[in-house]
Amino acid sequence: MGARPPVLIGERVLWLGSGSGLPKSGTVKWIGRLPEMGPDWAVGLELDEALPFGGIDGSWNNRKLFVCKHKHGLIVPHTSIIPQPAHKREFYLFMSS
Repeated sequence: MGARPPVLIGERVLWLGSGSGLPKSGTVKWIGRLPEMGPDWAVGLELDEALPFGGIDGSWNNRKLFVCKHKHGLIVPHTSIIPQPAHKREFYLFMSS
């Protein structure tokens, strides 16, 4: 368990745990520790695309941890994300314009 968070709020990341085999891009909205998830860092993400099943709006156990669109939010272990490479950021910006 590290003393410093592994990512920063506002950082673009890829979530590797989607189950589809394809990473999902998003933005870090919250960093902290949740007893329900163990002693290590947990990361609140706002994904670029809504999840078809599940997903949150930034609330966890009746606590609002961050704000995001409905079904776009997730809280995941920090080990399931990686920084989004710069070329991916440029591609996603191009595709969304």
